[in-house]
Amino acid sequence: MTSRNRLVLFLVVAVAASCYGQTNVTEAAVTSVEQTTITSTETPTTTTTSPRQTVLPTADPEEDSPRGSWNLTENNRTCILSQMGIRLSFDYTDKDNKNVSVNYDVPAQANETTLSGSCGSGDEASENMQIAFFENDTWSLSLTFKYEATKKEWSVSDIGLEFVFSEARFPNVTSSTKYTVTLTNQTLFQTPNGSSYQCVSKESLNDFNKPDDAPSVTITTTELRVEAFRIVRDGTFSISVPCPADTEVSNIVPIAVGAALAALIVIVLIAYLIGRKKNRQGYESV
Repeated sequence: MTSRNRLVLFLVVAVAASCYGQTNVTEAAVTSVEQTTITSTETPTTTTTSPRQTVLPTADPEEDSPRGSWNLTENNRTCILSQMGIRLSFDYTDKDNKNVSVNYDVPAQANETTLSGSCGSGDEASENMQIAFFENDTWSLSLTFKYEATKKEWSVSDIGLEFVFSEARFPNVTSSTKYTVTLTNQTLFQTPNGSSYQCVSKESLNDFNKPDDAPSVTITTTELRVEAFRIVRDGTFSISVPCPADTEVSNIVPIAVGAALAALIVIVLIAYLIGRKKNRQGYESV
């Protein structure tokens, strides 16, 4: 401490001593005050955090997918009508070698998707539609319909899904890759021409052809109704053909009712026989 600062400190101690009735300020008192003075030389530290990629919310597996409507019109003719909820499920291994599952629903709002495709004309035996969505339409789902003239029926022959595999929607992955997975040469939703295919039950599609490093994909539809190769120009569905899953569910109800009625008849018959036997025993005792 400099002599000037020491003099200031001496005066401060002297003033404090006079306040308590002490007038004899010694050098030792000043030295004691110096020793109790603490000077902090520690420099402040700052904590920085690395930016973290925000993962967009996934679909709730306990809830059904929202039902959207996509109708393809070309040359004033609506050739494809479709209404359905579409869920995309992915299973993959993250960078920590952990198994992860995520689900996303294709947006049901018209302003969140872009529809394109082509209608068949003349002898053309195929029609297709493509639904683009997510992040400036970087994801897309395509359906190709084929018509078999000999059977006079149509079906879905090919399904394709393009998606971006990045941390924006897939937690804890290191790369950003665009994948395409496909189902080809199928006969899905077979329906007589002039009719629509309807399936209220959930239907799942998997076993897609995919690159080895791409995640496994399952597409699940709910409340599906679709019609292709339409000739009429209005926007209403033709008579519907139910899917096998809905037929199985509808058969359960009459079977259950019939079984309940049969059980009731058996119970009444047993009660009648027991009552009749008791009455006969009463007559014999008389």
